[in-house]
Amino acid sequence: MICKQALQLSWQEVDFAIRQEMESILGKVIPCEAAPDDEDFWSVMFSSIRLTTSDVTLLINAVGYQDSLYKENVEGYDEPTHLGIGMYLSTALLARNLKLCWDGELITEKALTLVDITQPSQKSPAILYWNGKEINPAQLKSKQELLSFLTENGATHTSLMNFCEDYRNQYQDDLCWSYPISDGLHLGTFLVLVREGLLSLPYNSADPEDNEHFCLEDVKMFDSETLQTFLEEWRAYSDELCRFMAAIKCFLQMEVHYGRDDY
Repeated sequence: MICKQALQLSWQEVDFAIRQEMESILGKVIPCEAAPDDEDFWSVMFSSIRLTTSDVTLLINAVGYQDSLYKENVEGYDEPTHLGIGMYLSTALLARNLKLCWDGELITEKALTLVDITQPSQKSPAILYWNGKEINPAQLKSKQELLSFLTENGATHTSLMNFCEDYRNQYQDDLCWSYPISDGLHLGTFLVLVREGLLSLPYNSADPEDNEHFCLEDVKMFDSETLQTFLEEWRAYSDELCRFMAAIKCFLQMEVHYGRDDY
């Protein structure tokens, strides 16, 4: 006789686990409510906030990009914000939080029961999912390879793009991103994915030919705490800029409507 493990979770417990996981991925609290749609499906709705398509895509990438998840939650949606997420993405977030796998679910009004539970293998290499691509960090170039390349070829944005050429060929992405706001010490930085993790490549100057000139003596690796600070500062910067542009847009529309007789 084969005994299968099962775990029963109240919908409040499901809420809590998924809310925790979304907060760890997005860096913000997302009040939500998990509930059954019928005996075969359940989903998660957001109670006081909407997620952007960018937010939902980040969730999909975090759990492991699949076309089915993208189609379920993003493709075909005309609205720029989302009131909830579907069952398959919700299940993936729950599994990531519980660090468990299961073969089936029993859905009732009071609870979600996970059937035939197993623990995921701890021997599998960590894989990063980004824009529909699987990226094995062990196959990326190392921090030292990047620094040696920049030292030999010039510590500039032009050299960085040459370094990232192999990434573009393999992943159709440079795997580096500009962060054009000051950290208090530098004008900005570039975030570069390397074998060891995410590297900060700061700059204080630029020219028309080679663009940014990097401060190699200040290069450092991100940890989760530092990255969280960067996330919060970027959101504050972006939100303020968007509010300002929206205000100016309204002002310009009023000028067109009322004319410029007072000038």
